[in-house]
Amino acid sequence: MGLLSSFTILLTMAIFSHARPGVATVARRVIVKDGFTQAGNVDFEIEQPANSVIDNVYWRQLKAPTFATNTSVKFTLGYAAHGDTTIVDTGPDGILDDGTTIAEGYVLDMKGNPGTDISYTFQYSTDDDPAPGVAPGFSSNGRDLHARVTCTDDVITVNGDYEVTVVFKVFE
Repeated sequence: MGLLSSFTILLTMAIFSHARPGVATVARRVIVKDGFTQAGNVDFEIEQPANSVIDNVYWRQLKAPTFATNTSVKFTLGYAAHGDTTIVDTGPDGILDDGTTIAEGYVLDMKGNPGTDISYTFQYSTDDDPAPGVAPGFSSNGRDLHARVTCTDDVITVNGDYEVTVVFKVFE
């Protein structure tokens, strides 16, 4: 018996699965007709699918509103309740800044917008972390996201329609 006569080798091997399709991009949208309220809020929900992370948020104006005087329009999106800004906050005038209309075909990319008013919270996990955590935009069970559109106190002469689309990455 030599020095190395008795030893145990423990081998562990990873198990692989090549399941399809992997990550899929899906979107949920809400179309809001007559979506502006003088000096008030329009609240609605968007359903986040299970096993998904929020990837982006878009606003598209479908029918132009007209306001009698200059007004400002704000949009927020959050997890907890209407008015929560944990995902997006356009600031008090991120959709309309002291103007009288929003053009049909106006499209706002909340995540990639070069403007200065929008606050978009990164929805993925961060890298180089000593204790990696769950991505803030991830939901394993699905949930409702709470949206709010707020107008200043200006008369709406022609109400408008818009859609809000949230893009998700779904892990199958």
